[in-house]
Amino acid sequence: MARELVVHLSDGTKLTVSKENESDLREALNKASRAVLIRDNTGSQNIVNVNHIVRVELRS
Repeated sequence: MARELVVHLSDGTKLTVSKENESDLREALNKASRAVLIRDNTGSQNIVNVNHIVRVELRS
């Protein structure tokens, strides 16, 4: 079963997090960090302020 982790930002942007980087996002959110590096499925890197993350969606 394929699954996706999608981060929704306050400006309407959606980023699909690569499976290899899910733990980085989880760790940053748990530590109340100010920024997290999100690498999407295309390999592109995005530095995101965690205060701009509206929700994190798990799609399966």
